Parts: sequence; C-alpha cells; structure tokens
Amino acid sequence: MKTYRKITLLLLLIFPWYLTAQNIVKVRSCEDAVKYSLENNKKILISRQSASAEVCSARKDIGAFIPKVNISFNDSSIVNPSSNDYKNKNLSIGFSWLLYDAGQQKNEYKLKKIEALFEQLMNEENINDHCLQIMKIYFECQKELKNKEVFLQTIENSKKWKAAIEKEFSLGLIVETDYLDYEIKCLELEKELVEIEDRIFQLNSSLKNLLGMMFEDELIVIPSENLENEIISTDDDLNSIFHQSLSNSLEYKKLKVEFEYSEKLKELENAFYLPIISIQPGISFQGEDYPLHGPKCQLMISFSFDRNPFLSFQGSQNLSSEKNVLLESTSYGQSSSKNQFAIQSQKKLEKLNFCNQRLSFLEFEDKLKMSICNLLVQKKQLIISMEIQKKEITVNEKLNLIIEKEVEQGQKRTLDLLEHQIEFMKKKLCLHEAFMQIFLINKMIEKLTSNISGGNF
Repeated sequence: MKTYRKITLLLLLIFPWYLTAQNIVKVRSCEDAVKYSLENNKKILISRQSASAEVCSARKDIGAFIPKVNISFNDSSIVNPSSNDYKNKNLSIGFSWLLYDAGQQKNEYKLKKIEALFEQLMNEENINDHCLQIMKIYFECQKELKNKEVFLQTIENSKKWKAAIEKEFSLGLIVETDYLDYEIKCLELEKELVEIEDRIFQLNSSLKNLLGMMFEDELIVIPSENLENEIISTDDDLNSIFHQSLSNSLEYKKLKVEFEYSEKLKELENAFYLPIISIQPGISFQGEDYPLHGPKCQLMISFSFDRNPFLSFQGSQNLSSEKNVLLESTSYGQSSSKNQFAIQSQKKLEKLNFCNQRLSFLEFEDKLKMSICNLLVQKKQLIISMEIQKKEITVNEKLNLIIEKEVEQGQKRTLDLLEHQIEFMKKKLCLHEAFMQIFLINKMIEKLTSNISGGNF
C-alpha cells in the first residue's frame, strides 16, 4: 500500500512537469505562424532590442557639441636644508569648445543618426524576409498536406478496384502483365506517399526552427480547407507598383541620403572662406598655502582655414588677466601651401564618385523595374495556367465517372482506370503548386510596396 502511494505521488509530480515541458502549438494560418514567431523567436526579439539601442545611442551622441571640461590640481613641496622650504599649490579649470565649423559636425551627427536608423530599418526588413520565409514554408507544408490528401484518396480508390482486377485475373479476362502492372503502380503510389510524409516532417521541423520553438515542442499545422483562401489579390499595375516600391525602398533611400551628404560636403569645400573657430577659456588659483591666490583668467581663441585649396592657415590669440588687469596678450599664426597635384587628384576622384552615385540611382531603378516586371509576367502566366488546370480537372472528374462505368461494364480495363486516376492526381498536384507560386509572388509584391520606415524619411 505504501509503495502504491509512493508511485502515485511520483506520477503526480512528474505529470505536471511533462505538460509544462512540452509546448503544443497549433497553426491555422500563415498569419498565426508569423505572429507566433514575432512574439516568441528570441533572435528577432534580441535583434530588435540591439537595433533600438543603437538608434538611442546615436541620438544621445552629442558629445561633439558639449564643451569639454579639464580640471587639474597640483600640490608640491620641496624641502631645502640650506634655505626655506618651497611649497606650491595650483588648481586650474579649463573649457574647450568648438564654436563654428560651418555645420560640418552637425552634418556628421545627422548622418550617424540616420545610419543607425537605417540599420534598425534594415533589421526590420530582414525580419520581413524571415516572415516571408515562414509563409513560404507554411504554404509548402499546406501544399504537401493537400498532396497527401490527394494521394490517400487515389490509394483508397486503387484498393477499392483491386478486388475487381484480382477477379478479372482469376477469370483470365486480363493477362498477368496487366495485373502485375497494377500492383507496381499501387506500390509506387504508397512509396510516393511516404516521400510526401517525409517532406511534411522536414517542412514541419524547418517551420519550428523559424518560429523559435524548442526541440521538444510539438507543432501542428492544421490543413487549410481551401488553398485559394490563402491567396491575396494585389494591384498588378507595373507603374503603380514600381513607384510605390521605389518610394518605400530602404536601399534607395540610403543611396539618396548618402548622395545628399556628399553634396553637403561639396558645398563646405566650396565655402573655403568660412573659418573653424574654437575657444578655450580657463581659470586658475595658486599659492603656497590655503586660501589660494587668484583667480587668474586665460582665454585662447583659435581659428583655421583648412578648406582653402591653395593655403592652409591656423591662428590663435591668447589673453591672460588677473584681478581685471591684462597681464599678457600673445598672437600666433602659421600658413602653409598645399600640394596641388594631390588636391586635383582628390577632386577628380570625388567627381568620379559623384557620377557613380548618380549612376547607382539609375541602375537601381532599372533593376527594380525589371524584377517587378518579371514577377508580374510570371504571375500572369501562372493564373492562365491555373485556369486551364481547373477546367482540365473539371473535365477529368466527369471522365473518371465515365471510365468507372465502362470498367463496370467490361468495356475498359481496371488498369486504365488507375492510370487515369494517377494522371488526374498529377493535375491536382500541379494546381496546388500554381497556388503556392502565386501566393509567394503576391507576398513579394506586398513586401516591395510596404512602407517599413513609417514616414521617417
């Protein structure tokens, strides 16, 4: 009795753990699969957090606009046996601040911030690619489930007519080769069914990985009642899709921002007469003992003309005062000529880069238009093919009933019926494949025309 209680208690402890350890996920549509992945895939969650942190860091990177503070303290004592000891204490506080650089630092800050935001948006685009891959595998899984259903129906029909062909063979109405051929075709159907089940298992495993599920979790893909319900309709106007895709393309926007930044740099180079000005104010206290004497004030104003194509000039003005009395004033200036050959070479290189950037716009537009055109042509061909296949399936359904009657009346062989049903099955499989291809093309067009940036650019 005690042993029975122990076993019961052990089962009660293990059973809840088993239920919590194994997670069962049921997927009824591709939207369910995508939603589960976005909410549970750790890779996606971490990548979004990382990209968001980079954008936040870039926005807070305003150190170049804030004055730099320098604080120094010195306390020294020198012992001299032959004379009085020497003591010196010094405290100084200084600032360094870039006052004016014609907007160069501001442009660099904007570019860094935009680049960080682009990285975040590119991460979202990668997540969209991930979701598209989920949809693709989900729909392939649905296609294989439909194929399995068609195969099971064909195998069931072949078994139903197997008794009839065995009777025909026993009565000598058909030759042995026809009977054996029927047996071989039935075995081939069962073999292909096993291959379909293997593909379903592989697709299920791939889908689990994309959804971010654990190995011990169970994924159940519920067969769709109608594959056509999963196919969304899209606007197939080439110009409309092209302009919408172009305006929403992150790659195109990034090219545009880089081009505008290059133009800003070119404007700064042309404005060589604008100086770069910085100031360094400071205050210091010194003495042998506390309280220290002072304050003593210093001010250095620096300016330079580095963008001049012929000469580079740097200058500064140092002022020092104590108790409102000017103690020292020092001026400094230096000029040096520039290597004209290197400058001309650099200008030619910049001009070439400028032309390449303009060319990249045209190449991107041509590439995008061709890819959209190919998708629409492929979709149109698939729709035409699908409509023909639907009509063929309708005709074959009627033909199948006629052949069944002819077999019952002895006008045709049972093997003829099986061969027709196999051909009929292949047409259904082709229709399922066409459904999947149209679905994927629609999703690709939807991805091209979706605005990931949300109007940030």
